[in-house]
Amino acid sequence: MRGDWRGVGHNPLGALSVLALLGALLLQTASGLIANDDIAFNGPLYPLVTSALSGQASALHREFFWLISGLVGLHLGAVLFYTLGRGTSLIRPMLTGCVVVDDSAVPAATGGGWLALIIAIAGALVVWLASGGMLTAAPVHSVPSW
Repeated sequence: MRGDWRGVGHNPLGALSVLALLGALLLQTASGLIANDDIAFNGPLYPLVTSALSGQASALHREFFWLISGLVGLHLGAVLFYTLGRGTSLIRPMLTGCVVVDDSAVPAATGGGWLALIIAIAGALVVWLASGGMLTAAPVHSVPSW
């Protein structure tokens, strides 16, 4: 936090910023699933909650737009600070996710295939739930013909 970070990747403050941004995006997504606009739109999970809770989620959803915009602005500001102020260009690594480093200075990191599989399964489960996977089908009513 004092600016002594010399590793590859986000410094501790940058890591907290990323976690804050991801948390805000998670809350934005969750609130949007149950939100409504009182006119024509209801989130896909709206039938599972009360109208009052949906109204609160809708208000939160509207307000979180500004929080997310601020966090994105801070992140972009930090990239510009490091690029212009410290001479470390972060624009290409930010866009591509890749950075060129001296291999002797950085210990090798290994990723686990099991972790990737668990994350993919959890992601598929979240998408299924968010698309209404737990909702029952609406009853079909026949209209009498006269």
